[in-house]
Amino acid sequence: MINSVMKQEGEEMKNEKPEAVDEHAGIGMNGHILIRDKETGEELVNKRNAIHYGNMANGVANALGGDATATDKIEVIAGSSFTDLKVTCTLGYAEPTDQDLFDSSTNNDGSYVFDELALFSKPTTGVDDITTSKMLTHVVFHPVQKSQNRIIEIIYTVRIQLS
Repeated sequence: MINSVMKQEGEEMKNEKPEAVDEHAGIGMNGHILIRDKETGEELVNKRNAIHYGNMANGVANALGGDATATDKIEVIAGSSFTDLKVTCTLGYAEPTDQDLFDSSTNNDGSYVFDELALFSKPTTGVDDITTSKMLTHVVFHPVQKSQNRIIEIIYTVRIQLS
């Protein structure tokens, strides 16, 4: 069951089955430049300009990213026309300290059974408090139990590709 979560690096998104859900943010961008004489209002240049979507996607991913620490990290992986924001979180054998010895829960009420994950923005108050954050992504899945008999690695990838 957990093996599906712990796919080899680089395989996370490649083997996913397509679903009918429209996950495109529909972010549209265009540029415009206006150069004018401030006193007379005479327009010297007034035209549209091009957006470099690959670099813009990279900028958005870097704005969402953070500092890497040990096995828990956020990586920004740039492609030619997209950028992946890859969040990795590892729970070791002893994390959390009061978990069950084995993943033997018979229902969803067992210790540390979870069936959904989300990525949130950084808190707006500077205090590590989820109540001032905004939910960015969300996924629901078959329940998984964290227990002392295994290390769980969660790799959550968001591909940012502007069109």
